[in-house]
Amino acid sequence: MSNTESEKHDDLPQLALLLEQGGSISIGKDRRKNPHYYEQVRIAAKPEALAPLKLRFGGSISTNGHRGGVVWRATANVARKFFMAVKPFVVKRLVEVDAVITFGKIRQESAETGGSGGMAKVAGSTRAILEIERRRRSESN
Repeated sequence: MSNTESEKHDDLPQLALLLEQGGSISIGKDRRKNPHYYEQVRIAAKPEALAPLKLRFGGSISTNGHRGGVVWRATANVARKFFMAVKPFVVKRLVEVDAVITFGKIRQESAETGGSGGMAKVAGSTRAILEIERRRRSESN
């Protein structure tokens, strides 16, 4: 592995930590003419901590309205790429990350075959998994 490739992977543990400390993992629904579901990640942190996320994965950085915070947001394939990259370094939220990666694979396969393939059912199941994990975490705190 070259120095550039090695340096590129050095920040993954820190990016995973940002997800675990101030991240939101969810399945979103686009309610436009052809509704569809997609994976989504949001991370709130200082702008200098979020810059590597945008540079490496894409997505967008914006202010969080009335709170004045800064948030990095990525959806669909960008979010999935992020989740797959940080997964080896995620500890507390591994169930959620696995669920969203699985959802993304099914979403991608469905898009490639041209059908919805029961995406509403998959999204509902994934939401249930995420909710169970959220409750488990809040009970353990």
